[in-house]
Amino acid sequence: MIRRMLFLTSILFFTVPVFATWSAWTSLGGSVVGDPAACTGAGQTYVVVKRADNGFWFRKRTNSTGVWDTWQRIPGTIKFSGSPSVSCRINQGLGYFVAYGVGNDGLLYISYQGVVGFVPWYKQSIAGIPSGRLLIGSGLSTPSMPTQSFNPQLFAHASDRSTYWSLCPQGSNAPPCYGTWKLVTGVVASDPAVTYQSPGRLDMVVQGRDGYLYHALQDGLIWEPFVKLSGDPVTSAPDIVSRYQGNLELFVKGQFKNILHRTWINGVWGNWEDLGAVLTSGPGATTYAGGMMVFASAGNGTLWYRAWTP
Repeated sequence: MIRRMLFLTSILFFTVPVFATWSAWTSLGGSVVGDPAACTGAGQTYVVVKRADNGFWFRKRTNSTGVWDTWQRIPGTIKFSGSPSVSCRINQGLGYFVAYGVGNDGLLYISYQGVVGFVPWYKQSIAGIPSGRLLIGSGLSTPSMPTQSFNPQLFAHASDRSTYWSLCPQGSNAPPCYGTWKLVTGVVASDPAVTYQSPGRLDMVVQGRDGYLYHALQDGLIWEPFVKLSGDPVTSAPDIVSRYQGNLELFVKGQFKNILHRTWINGVWGNWEDLGAVLTSGPGATTYAGGMMVFASAGNGTLWYRAWTP
């Protein structure tokens, strides 16, 4: 009898393990044109999109409550040709984001949140790019800084369809900030996707001219050769984030308008995971509190997202 009671007690008080899982796709509305961009800082996630007015709009999520604010437009009259890019930063314990975009003139524009609203869009130098122009309709990659004091970096798709890189040596956004742009890759088919694993370690993924994805890393100042990833050709620019040192999370749109996901841990790529849905844009991704979110828009312009909770 005692043995039976102990057995029943062990069943009643057995704790079922909780496994990481993806939420269902959830709509954020939005009338989106192009690929979204997202970042997280100080407990807040921002997603930024281009809408039909060719301006950039954003929504903010308070991650402690899961509540999204309403859509707001980043002020200004600049008309953007491509999708936005965004990086999150922390200043005096407060989170804010910096938005980047390519105008209809092929030039680079930047705006960021100040103490009392947004700083007006300003034109940023692209000295060092031979054509003097970025690719019309392209986006950029602006990995969020791993520490507040780390110098922000920018990666762009120039009009010659090569990828260029620039560093903000002052560690601030006050113009002029970014220095001379330097060549990183030859001709590629997509905007670059870049993330930090840790200070001094960058990973980049691009879509090659053959439609496949290629991965390279920079440890210090030297970029290693690009390595072709296994899998089928893809149909969008990728996005990539890191949840911790030794981890990468890669997202891209597949051949059936579905979002695909793949994890890299300590140098080894896992299998592709199909996140489903029928979507028209490429993905935008961010990490938060050990988890991650991926955003993409459907044919009617609605923005959707899924969240992965550890």
